[in-house]
Amino acid sequence: MCFQPHKRPFYQRCKNCFAVFLLLPLACFAQQKQIDSLKKILPQLTDTARVDALCALSLFYFFAGQSNAVDPNIETAIREAQKIVYAHGLGVANNQKASLLFWIRNDYPSALYYVRQSLQWFAQTNNKTKKQIDEDYWLLGKIKTEMGEYDEALDTLELDCRLFGNIYEDNCLMGGPALETMTDIYRERGEYVKLLETQQKLVAWDRQRGDTSDYSFHESWVLGLMYRLLGDYRTAIPFWRKVFMGYMGGNIGAWNTMEYAELMMYAGDPTRPAITMHDSTLCTVITKTCVTSW
Repeated sequence: MCFQPHKRPFYQRCKNCFAVFLLLPLACFAQQKQIDSLKKILPQLTDTARVDALCALSLFYFFAGQSNAVDPNIETAIREAQKIVYAHGLGVANNQKASLLFWIRNDYPSALYYVRQSLQWFAQTNNKTKKQIDEDYWLLGKIKTEMGEYDEALDTLELDCRLFGNIYEDNCLMGGPALETMTDIYRERGEYVKLLETQQKLVAWDRQRGDTSDYSFHESWVLGLMYRLLGDYRTAIPFWRKVFMGYMGGNIGAWNTMEYAELMMYAGDPTRPAITMHDSTLCTVITKTCVTSW
């Protein structure tokens, strides 16, 4: 189950897919304007300001989908930060390098190295935020999950939740991504009691955000999962339909498109095929659009 509660660009939070298609060119244009502005001032900057600008430039390239342009800027930022022993800059740059290797290149061992470097550098500076450490721990746990090292992943994710699980920033639950990744592990292992305990924390977050519906987002997802596991696919469909339709166009859209389509296939829903050509195209578009937001 994919969920990213941290603040995301507006076009990735739109619930209407048509709005996504309309706003995506505008968002890319805005990213390009930021890139052009940073490239103009970069030659004038020195020391920590130059490192910070290089990291910002890398981030804009990352979200603009220009991953090949990210590497040179990150490498330059790391080299220049090392020369002046700029610990905070090294923490940020190594986190960005780890994110690129994990989300785009699928190079988990290398990503693991860089996220550990990031944590080490952040530990040496007071100029860090809780959100940065939260993101590093979650990324470390996510990498370990993808490598199949579930026990180590859970240790890291549980630490993240202990440190940040009750902190809210920008109306988002820090530690939320860690809880979602723990859910993935428990689902993979068939440990459904622990899965439900983890989801209860996310349901509480739904309610704290003001979700007053009969079944919140996470309640709908977990009820759909339970009915699916029981083989009662038709009962599961309305719950997952709410999940899919409610967040259509967000960065969970592609994953839930696949899960929802699979569920309809099992249920033999006569109202529509398991996945239409439109759904398939939409799934591809959402995947390409949102992969860099993770």
